[in-house]
Amino acid sequence: MGILVNDRNVKILLYGDSIAKGIVYDESSNKYKKEGSCFFNILSGKMKATLENVSKFGNTLIRASRKFDEDLSKHKPDIAVIEFGGNDCDFCWEQVAENPYDHHSPNTPPEEFETLLTDFIHRMREQSIQPVIFTMPPIDPIRYFKWICQGKPSYEKNILTFLGTENTIYRWHEKYNLMLLEIAAANHIPVIDIRKSFLCYLDIGQFLCKDGIHPNQKGHKLIADTVMNHINLHYPQLAM
Repeated sequence: MGILVNDRNVKILLYGDSIAKGIVYDESSNKYKKEGSCFFNILSGKMKATLENVSKFGNTLIRASRKFDEDLSKHKPDIAVIEFGGNDCDFCWEQVAENPYDHHSPNTPPEEFETLLTDFIHRMREQSIQPVIFTMPPIDPIRYFKWICQGKPSYEKNILTFLGTENTIYRWHEKYNLMLLEIAAANHIPVIDIRKSFLCYLDIGQFLCKDGIHPNQKGHKLIADTVMNHINLHYPQLAM
């Protein structure tokens, strides 16, 4: 990750949205909850490093930018893991359903997403912080489409009018993931490819919650395994 890790304890800051926070959808209570066996907690028990998490439910790069300097100043990490994109690429689906023929922008438009992420990277480097980028776990477009339609036939009809096809959701989500890879390559940032690990399986739905977008407990284990494989291969000093 571009820093020496032999002589002192390394502090790693996880900076992201509800996936990084460990939020899953609990079908027994029909509510979102914090998963005790989330990938952050798993990694905390497997790494010789201090891990801190400032991720928030619903977080986007725009929201995170408001507390960016405060978070870095407070935690002073050596490494900052960036996990964004899922909320950034999302739309306000209720507004889409009410007015499917209007123009609708995602929470963070692509150009702004690229600008903000590049700015984050530069500001981290100015403070001698090594950024690391997580790619986005894939979504199940059919499951997610049903989720955003909330069981309302009018929502299903109108959102489909806006999208054209259910698979548009997947392609749009993938567009933001490609931006992550392009920005990482342009700035020579290490990438831990979470998405690739999911796509090694034909049935990615087994790793996702009912909503089709949040990894479930099995998905969090897959993320943790992916990170540890990267650590063991490139930075074994950080592994217990």
